[in-house]
Amino acid sequence: MGRREPAETIKGRSAAVAFATTADPRRKAGRAVPSRVIEPFFPDQRIVTNARPAGYSALQILLHWFIAALVAFQLLFGESMGEVEEAAERGSSVSGEDQWLADAHYWVGIVILLAAALRLFIRLSRGAPAPVDTGWSARLANLAHAAFYVLLIAMPITGLMAVYVSEEIGEFHSIGKPVFIILIILHVVGAVYHQLTSDKGVMKRMMSPAN
Repeated sequence: MGRREPAETIKGRSAAVAFATTADPRRKAGRAVPSRVIEPFFPDQRIVTNARPAGYSALQILLHWFIAALVAFQLLFGESMGEVEEAAERGSSVSGEDQWLADAHYWVGIVILLAAALRLFIRLSRGAPAPVDTGWSARLANLAHAAFYVLLIAMPITGLMAVYVSEEIGEFHSIGKPVFIILIILHVVGAVYHQLTSDKGVMKRMMSPAN
C-alpha cells in the first residue's frame, strides 16, 4: 500500500487548486491551462518589482550635479597635488596657493568617494529610468555609466593609497584623469545628441525630478 499523505497536505493542495480554478476564467470554461499560469499566485508583484522609475529623484539629481562640480574642480586644479609632492621630495617650499589646492584635492576626493557611494546605493535600491534608445546605444550608455562609477570610486581610493601605502600607486591614479576627460566628452556629446534627436527630454530628466 502506498503511503498516505497527511490530511493537512491534502487540504492545502485542494485549497491551492480551488484558488487557481476560481482565479483563472479559462478553467471555468473547461479549457486546459498550463501550470505556469497559476504560478506565481501574485504575478503583478513581479511586474512592480522590475519596473523602472519614470525619472530621477531630487536627491539623485542633486548628487549628479554636486559630483560633477567636484570632479571639474579636481580636473582643473589637481596638478597642485603633484607639485607639492615633488617639492617635498626636493626639499623645497611651495606657494600657499599650491598648498591650499593640494589640501583641497585631498578632501574633495574623499567627498567624491562618499557621494559616489551614496549615489550608487540609491541607484541600486531605487533604480534609474530606462535609456532613451535601445540596442547598441543603450548598451553603450550603460557601459559609460558603469565606467563613471568605477572611476568615481577608484580614483579617490588610489589617491589615498598613493599617500598612505605607496607613491607608485599614484601612477595608476594619474591615468584616471585622461580617461575621465574622454568619458565626460562622450557623455556630453551623447546627451546633446539625444536631446536634439529624441522627444523624451533627456536633459530635462537630470534637471527636474520625477513625480
